[in-house]
Amino acid sequence: MKLFVRISLIFTNIFLLTNCSQIDKIHDSDQVYYFDLESLIDSAVADLDRKSPSVEKEIDYDGEKDVIDVKDIDWEKELEVFAQADINRPVLKDSYVTVITNKDDGLKVTRYEASGPREIVRWLELSQDKNGKLISVAFKMFTDNSLFSSQKEGKLEFTMNQKLKRYSLAGAETILFLGEKNYAVKGNLVY
Repeated sequence: MKLFVRISLIFTNIFLLTNCSQIDKIHDSDQVYYFDLESLIDSAVADLDRKSPSVEKEIDYDGEKDVIDVKDIDWEKELEVFAQADINRPVLKDSYVTVITNKDDGLKVTRYEASGPREIVRWLELSQDKNGKLISVAFKMFTDNSLFSSQKEGKLEFTMNQKLKRYSLAGAETILFLGEKNYAVKGNLVY
């Protein structure tokens, strides 16, 4: 349980430090520039709040591993870091290059790659089946300033019925005077 508390503190610190630099988070709900990740997260949160699945979490914090089962989850907070990877904002309108790859098995992969160094979200990638149903959403974020650097990669995976079935987040952060911390969290949902 001590490991769980440490992980919670790290996520809180990451949230506070990264949100201070995102004052430009202006939403234009009528315009879709890239993929609307925020709407996907909002829909998933509403569905998860209704269904209340339990989650088996595998947590690795600086080499200390733990597995816990959690039933009561605040899904908005749990998926908050994924919502932070949203690139569908007016300020980012021309900041990403879109590359679409069609695989032999019918899988379609759409990748939004940052075109410059200032974008915190370095890439966002969607995988869809041959019928256009979303299979997964993955991202990589990078923040670097004189006091703090953070790198994280996350992935959401969906069932054929478009319900969230698994999520993962891994990363490293370095805070001046505190050093580097590595973490990884995998959550498997049980409906």
